[in-house]
Amino acid sequence: MIGVRRGRVDSAMSPQQRSPIARLTRGSILLETLLSIVLFAAAAVFTLAALSNGLSSTDRTRTRTRAADAARSVIAQLEAGIVTDTEISKDRNARRDDGLLVEASTSVSSFPGLTLVEVVVREDGGDDRVLFRLLQLVRVPDRASIGTRP
Repeated sequence: MIGVRRGRVDSAMSPQQRSPIARLTRGSILLETLLSIVLFAAAAVFTLAALSNGLSSTDRTRTRTRAADAARSVIAQLEAGIVTDTEISKDRNARRDDGLLVEASTSVSSFPGLTLVEVVVREDGGDDRVLFRLLQLVRVPDRASIGTRP
């Protein structure tokens, strides 16, 4: 702040000759500027962290959705008669083009005419973490009845 004191301009005065109010004003402007920079940087860091969290959560959800779709597809193929329960048991590990490893197994259930199918989907090449597990009782059609109406 430039002011006039006894006919002289404050900026031309030495720091000891300036008024205390002028010195305080200059110091407070510097403090306000530094404080606003710190607050802006903190807000930017918080916003970027929240955005990063949101993107990684979306990616995990997308991967789990793909895994659920892969597991459901195996069950649908079995129900439609495209594959048999013996083919599923033989070909336990099926790698897919989208980077998923699908493991399927069948076992006899205590319910007549139904087979218990377990499908486990993992990320291929990654850790052993299970992305999706599906257990379902399925009525497996006979090969002779495929394509015929009941």
